[in-house]
Amino acid sequence: ALGMPVGFLAGLLGLLVGALTLLAVLREMRPLSRLSRAVGHEDAVRNAAPFPETGAPEMRVLTRAINTMRARNAALLASRTFALAAISHDLRTYLTRLRLRVEMMPDHPQAERARIDLDEMDHLLRAIVHFTGDEISAEGTCADPSAALRRAMQRHDLPATDAFLATLPPVAISDAALARILDNLLSNARCYAKDVSVGAQAQERTVPITVSDRGPGIDAARLHEVVEPFVRLEASRNRELGGAGLGLAIVRRLAEQAGGRIALHNREGGGLVCSVILPIR
Repeated sequence: ALGMPVGFLAGLLGLLVGALTLLAVLREMRPLSRLSRAVGHEDAVRNAAPFPETGAPEMRVLTRAINTMRARNAALLASRTFALAAISHDLRTYLTRLRLRVEMMPDHPQAERARIDLDEMDHLLRAIVHFTGDEISAEGTCADPSAALRRAMQRHDLPATDAFLATLPPVAISDAALARILDNLLSNARCYAKDVSVGAQAQERTVPITVSDRGPGIDAARLHEVVEPFVRLEASRNRELGGAGLGLAIVRRLAEQAGGRIALHNREGGGLVCSVILPIR
């Protein structure tokens, strides 16, 4: 045919069919790749916006099933958070009544112990309300990290360093949320170590704020656990040896709400380094 051998034409046809098959496979794999990247994103659970249903019919069915699962998970998470916040608010009402009754009691060692228990319960409930996001929002505002660092270090009796005398660029987080982050980090560091240092330096798009200490550190295998809610390395649950296990969970929640993240690693020579990376406004 056309003066060419039949075998050559068959080979040319095979190459053409192979190229078309490869293009078809790539076309169908593209929605699957986008879906896998979106599912693996850190904000995939909290942001329940549905993924676009594109591609082959089987691909659209898979995307629709994942969207349904994500919507169900988001609803369960929202209901759990709402229930936790509602219970905390109701318990604080009864806690206020108990506090008034204890204040009317005559001076007695048991009354003083009751006041201490009430203070610890109030601290725990406030931490739960903060964790559920009912009182502090980190989104849509702008904070001055230099001023926030100076105020936090004054509250925790830490000497201000030259790192905060220079003006840092504003970060995309509210003043209340940034103050809460710094207080939690400094409180944790002061609880386990006396030698605490703070650092901050603006980068191209972010401002990493670092709190370092010379405490016992954390087992490398458990570094990812301590940012989860109600996780404490001190297993006895004694409030004198640690908090409720919500400090770093609140820090992570507020940082992620602002588009940032938290990073932990053990310090060379002993201790822990906790970094909060916040985006520049």
